[in-house]
Amino acid sequence: MRVTNSMIAGRVTYNAQSSLTRFSNLQTQMSSGKRINKPSDDPLGITKDLDYRRELSNNKQYQGNINQAESWYRNNDGTITELHELITAAKGKAIHGADDGASDSATRKLYANELRESIDKIYR
Repeated sequence: MRVTNSMIAGRVTYNAQSSLTRFSNLQTQMSSGKRINKPSDDPLGITKDLDYRRELSNNKQYQGNINQAESWYRNNDGTITELHELITAAKGKAIHGADDGASDSATRKLYANELRESIDKIYR
């Protein structure tokens, strides 16, 4: 087969264009700091990238849920502790009021009022 000047010129032009395209792609990667600038650069890589982004988003949501649950727990734990203290105090007052030593009706009325106040605090 005969190699003509036209074929040589065509091959040189093709190689120059190919090198220019590779150079342009590398320059775009360098300037953007990203290996994948469009999905056609690496279809498999873009799929993995999207999977990683979805996982990061899920992890962020999980962390938000954990923070919300911890906040709810702390709030309810404080409320339960406060209720426990009120009920313990009310029980002590009820036992004191029912004791034989508190036979005075005024003393029992005082204990009854204190118990009502404790119950009102519980229902607020």
